[in-house]
Amino acid sequence: MNASRLPPPPSRKRFQQTPLPAGEPPRGAGQQEVNLDEDISVHILTTSAVMLGVCMTVVGVLHVLTVVRNVDTLGDDLLSVNSMIYLCSCLSAYWALRTRRRKRNQILEHIADGLFLFGLVVSAIATGFITWAIAGN
Repeated sequence: MNASRLPPPPSRKRFQQTPLPAGEPPRGAGQQEVNLDEDISVHILTTSAVMLGVCMTVVGVLHVLTVVRNVDTLGDDLLSVNSMIYLCSCLSAYWALRTRRRKRNQILEHIADGLFLFGLVVSAIATGFITWAIAGN
């Protein structure tokens, strides 16, 4: 390959940050906030969908376990309710991503966030019930 055909290497200029006038917000601050909100909704959407799948899998495994070991536990019932909580969180986060209104986006994002955190608490409680039922027998 001919060395004269290669493009010149990029120059390494140092960019100097120009000071902003007093009281003016940084450029792009509003855009960063919007991106952060969308980022949170995406994380809630994907994680709650994964947790919904985890709950459904554990309910299936617990059903097999209760038949084989004759163990009755409240954990599978809690996980069934928990899967509905995660589904509502997932749908709220999806709706927040699809809406064009800023206020509605914030409301739906807070709903999705609250439902997701409540689902995590119910998951921890269900785990305790399952552990107690399996260890007790």
